[in-house]
Amino acid sequence: MLAAEGRDVIVVERKPDFGAPARTWIVTPALDDHLGRLPPHVAIHTTDTIEMFAGRARASVPLHPPDRIVERSALLLWLADRARAAGTEIRLSTDVRGIRRTAEGLEVTVTGGVQGREYRLRTRHLIGADGTRSTVAEHFGARPQKVVPIVQAKVELPAGYAPGVTRVWFDREGTRFFYWLIPESDSVGVAGLVPESTRTARPDLDRFLDRHGLRLLEYQGAVIPLHQPTRRIAWRFGDNRVLLVGDAAAHVKVTTVGGVVSGVWGAAAAARALIRGSSYSRELWGLHRELWLHDLMRWSMDRADQEAYVRMLEMMNKPLTRLLSRRNRDSMAGAVWQLMRAQPGILGLGLRSVFTPYRALDGRPGARARVVSTGSASGSL
Repeated sequence: MLAAEGRDVIVVERKPDFGAPARTWIVTPALDDHLGRLPPHVAIHTTDTIEMFAGRARASVPLHPPDRIVERSALLLWLADRARAAGTEIRLSTDVRGIRRTAEGLEVTVTGGVQGREYRLRTRHLIGADGTRSTVAEHFGARPQKVVPIVQAKVELPAGYAPGVTRVWFDREGTRFFYWLIPESDSVGVAGLVPESTRTARPDLDRFLDRHGLRLLEYQGAVIPLHQPTRRIAWRFGDNRVLLVGDAAAHVKVTTVGGVVSGVWGAAAAARALIRGSSYSRELWGLHRELWLHDLMRWSMDRADQEAYVRMLEMMNKPLTRLLSRRNRDSMAGAVWQLMRAQPGILGLGLRSVFTPYRALDGRPGARARVVSTGSASGSL
C-alpha cells in the first residue's frame, strides 16, 4: 500500500526466503476485504461447517461463505511478489543490529548481503512487523508480550470424514481454550490445542490424537502473543513515526488465537496512518473494537466451568445459528445486540462470570495459570 502511493519502502527480513516452514491457517472471508481474492495455490481448501462439542452437548454452524484454509508459505510468497510489483525493495538475509534516532530521522543498522557487511539505513518512518519478540518494540520500550504456545499435528483424516467440516472440542480439564481438527485437503488435516504450558503440550496432544484415532504425520508448533489493550504500539518523534503491526502489536483474537486477518487489518491501518498523516489509533478503531470484544469474551471464558460450555452449546437455537453462519469471528463487534436478541440466555451466561473467579483446568476456582512473558517465535492460526 505504501509503495503504491509512491513511498520508498524497504523490507528487511532476517530469513533467506519466505517459503518455510509450510503450515496451514484457517481464516475467515474477512481476509478478502484486505487482500482481495486469494489465488488457488494460496487458499488451498475450504471448510463450510464448524461442529462444536462439549460433554453431552453438540452444535453445528454452517458457514456462509465458507472459511479458507491458507497455506502460510504460499501466502507470504504471494504477498512478497505483490509488494515487489508495487515498488517495494525486499532485502533477505538481512538482520537488524541497532536502531537510533538522529537529527535527520531514524537510523537502522543492519548486516546482510553476501559478505554480511554492516551498513545503515536512514528513514522517516519505521514499521515493526518483526514478530512476537520484536526488536523494534524492545528498543522503544514496549511492554514484553504475553504469549501462549500452540502445538498441533498434521494427521490423516479418519475414514468417512467430511473434508468440509472443522471440529472443535471444549474440554475444561485439558485446556482453557479448545481442541481442533481442521481439514486442509480431502485426506489430511491438522489437530491441535493451546496447552497451558510447553511442558505438557506434546503429551496433551498425543492423548487427544489417541482418543480420536488420528494418525500422526508430523508435529507443528508456534508461540502466539495475546492481545494487551493498554500496551503501547506507536511512537512519534517530530515528523518521524514508529508503528508496530501483526504479532509485534499482538493483534490477535484471544478467543481463537487467530492473528492472520487481524494482523493484515492492522498493517493496512498502519499504511493508511502514514499515507494520510492520521492517528494510528484512529485508523485502528475498527480492529480494536473487535479485539476488545474478544478480550472480554476470553475473560468470561476463563471463568467458565465445563457445564457452562455445555449450556452454551445447548443455547444454539436456530436464530443464533443463522446469525453465526453469516457473521464470522472477525466481524462480531457489530453484531453484539443481534446475538442478544437471537439468544437472550447468552447475557445471563456472561453475567455469571462477573461473580466467578478464574478457574483452573479441572474446573474448580483456583490461581491463575502462569502465562509466559515474551517469546522466541512468531506465528498464528
